[in-house]
Amino acid sequence: HGLSTVSAPLGGVDFLGDHFIAGIYLHAPFVWIHSGSATVLLVQAVNLACTAPAVYLIARHYKAPPLFSLALALAGGLSFGLQSAAFFDSHEICFGFGFLAWGIWAFETKRLGWATLLFFAFSFFIESLGAYLVGLGLLAVYRAYQNKERRSALYGGLWMVFVVVWFVLVNRVFMPHFRAQGK
Repeated sequence: HGLSTVSAPLGGVDFLGDHFIAGIYLHAPFVWIHSGSATVLLVQAVNLACTAPAVYLIARHYKAPPLFSLALALAGGLSFGLQSAAFFDSHEICFGFGFLAWGIWAFETKRLGWATLLFFAFSFFIESLGAYLVGLGLLAVYRAYQNKERRSALYGGLWMVFVVVWFVLVNRVFMPHFRAQGK
């Protein structure tokens, strides 16, 4: 709604200076339609639920039988990790899981442009999420080395460079700026 990011319940702290969750703005249109905690919880639930179809498609990509792929998807979607992430009412990290899951699907199916876009969106949901991209970048470089694919190595290297630059910008520039704004 264009309101300040300073939170009265947090004691006048700017939430972008406390946890850099700029990715929450990707979900703003849902709050424009209906502003309330039910909408926030619904958007969070949909993001978490998006992981199951991505797991299913990744398993199918690797030729797993449909029933086994479905079992994996359900196990992932109902896993302790995802349930724990959502246990605390609403948490900013939950809003990015759908982007991560579909980014991994894009990565595994060699849709590296889509993977980059989805991983980039994922990294906006909390200041430390970019660290996952270091691991995925290393995996891309490793696979590129094994298969002699320059394209995967280039993407993996770019993801890792992005993470380092993004981490420094968020933690040394953006968050201190918003922290000062909230005082």
